[in-house]
Amino acid sequence: MSNDSNNKRADTNTKTTAPYQTDLSTRIFTGVVSLSPKFLLLLLILPVLGGLLSVLLPAFSWVPALEKTTLSLQGFNDLWQTPGLTQMVALSIATGLISTLFAFVMTLMILAAFF
Repeated sequence: MSNDSNNKRADTNTKTTAPYQTDLSTRIFTGVVSLSPKFLLLLLILPVLGGLLSVLLPAFSWVPALEKTTLSLQGFNDLWQTPGLTQMVALSIATGLISTLFAFVMTLMILAAFF
């Protein structure tokens, strides 16, 4: 009887499958998983590219709704001719830096109060 049980153990130990012998669902899962990083990257980049294109085309005077279908730099020329442009840029930079500093100080105060 002990000889019979040893044979059964030997049979179960020798019935291992080779790593290259997989069933269909495992191959499909592996294929999907290997493509998922590329799909996610594409899913995240496409809206960004669409938004970038939607900003750059009107910046170069391509607005088909207004019947402007030629590319030009007229918008940039108009921008550089705007009076007070340097003050506008300085105000934007100062506002951004001051609001960042204010948010940082508020965060430190909250952390100091609770920790």
